[in-house]
Amino acid sequence: MKPTYEVDAVQAFPKDAKGYHMLSNGKRIKIGTNVRFGKNVSLGGGCVIGNNTEIRENTTIQEFSWVGNNCIIGSECVIGADTTICEYCHLGNDVTVGDHAFIEHSLTIGDGRRINHFERVDW
Repeated sequence: MKPTYEVDAVQAFPKDAKGYHMLSNGKRIKIGTNVRFGKNVSLGGGCVIGNNTEIRENTTIQEFSWVGNNCIIGSECVIGADTTICEYCHLGNDVTVGDHAFIEHSLTIGDGRRINHFERVDW
């Protein structure tokens, strides 16, 4: 697993002109407006978190993943690297999403669900 950064530490880094937090290792993380984080949330370098999104406690989002606007990510979730979660999605608690997965707009993923690497979810 690649290194991740606690949200409080990320938000302490200054933003560049495009709104990205510039980390000390040269990676960037973008956090939209009105984003709410629970305790112990970690983000990988290169992540983008959309506006009006909630990420609950003890969740890890690995590097280069994108979470759209108006999403809810439950507690105890692990989102793999280079994964896309489109707008208006709701992931329950203890959901694991593999690397390079793609979750279509407006979907709800129930508690405990496992999404495989490279899987596209569009039910």
